[in-house]
Amino acid sequence: MENFSELNLHKTILNNLKREGFVKPKEIQERCIPIALENKDILALSPTASGKTIAFSLGIIHKLLNTSKDKAMIMSPTRELAGQISSVFNKLIIGTPIRSALLTGGSSIQKQIRQLERNPRIIFLTPGRAWDLSQRKKLNFKDITTIVLDEGDELINFGFLPQINRLMELIPKTNKVQKLLFSATLPHSVVSLAERILNNPIKISVDPSSAPAKNIKLETRFCKDGNKYNQLTTELYERKGGIIVFAKTRRSCEKLSKRLAFDGFSCEHISSNVRQNKRDRIVKKFRNKEFSILIGTDVLARGIDVPHVDTVINFDLPNNAEVFRHRVGRTSRNNDKGLAITIVTDNDRLNWNYIERQIDPNAKQQ
Repeated sequence: MENFSELNLHKTILNNLKREGFVKPKEIQERCIPIALENKDILALSPTASGKTIAFSLGIIHKLLNTSKDKAMIMSPTRELAGQISSVFNKLIIGTPIRSALLTGGSSIQKQIRQLERNPRIIFLTPGRAWDLSQRKKLNFKDITTIVLDEGDELINFGFLPQINRLMELIPKTNKVQKLLFSATLPHSVVSLAERILNNPIKISVDPSSAPAKNIKLETRFCKDGNKYNQLTTELYERKGGIIVFAKTRRSCEKLSKRLAFDGFSCEHISSNVRQNKRDRIVKKFRNKEFSILIGTDVLARGIDVPHVDTVINFDLPNNAEVFRHRVGRTSRNNDKGLAITIVTDNDRLNWNYIERQIDPNAKQQ
């Protein structure tokens, strides 16, 4: 498929896609959109940066433009990802009467209740805040006809399965609901969830390997345990453009940020204990290039889309190859070339060998 115009989409959607520079559908979009337009359930195995937000957004918007009451709910594991999806949708509904609401933890619940009072037809949310609002009788499931569970593996990894199950039970049995489940990996827990909530889903798989995108150059820096910080600063002095540095815990993230700032680096940090409004300000400043180094835990690994990130540095190793791929996927967002550097100390060797085998079974072990 050479152009989105080949799809039977509302003219306003096509105009908005063209304005945003979306012309040729990616594989996940080409395969999902026609099925979504047929109102069928979908189970999609799709890695980060594959274009899945567009893949599920267009069918939803097209449906809402052809009805007057239907509503859609898009559930994500993190505030950042919910915000990112919301941003994409809001660009695609320009010129339409459709309103949206973003409901996540870390922000004023009263403001979010006021959003719901405006009768939004697309609701972006995280499971914890969704459950809270439902218990307050502020979130109504009566007109929900489409539900998207994005990053299904992470929704389960973050412990949201109980809330998801309870929220699904709140949907009236009389509703004919289309459900779309997207996941980067397909462990048994995701398969079990799909079997429970999806109705004869069409299964779509797009590049499910753990290997990062081919246009991301991977480099490893081996060093002694006591020289780890010096190795990081050496890399930072040599790099230009936007840089994201990943630390394992929020405590190490905060300590690293303070130490780098003390040594004169222009940096900010994001971890799970940073308030949502402050996170938003930090990401906005980073996008605007007001500082060059963003330090974070794995809350940054999904949902942060900043075009000018030239380098990702793994200061601490991730737990597995899937998290590694999501981390390094923060660079090369527009198919540009990116660089991902992993600092490996003597104590990290075994863990790094394990991750390398997951990425490439034929990799030579160090």
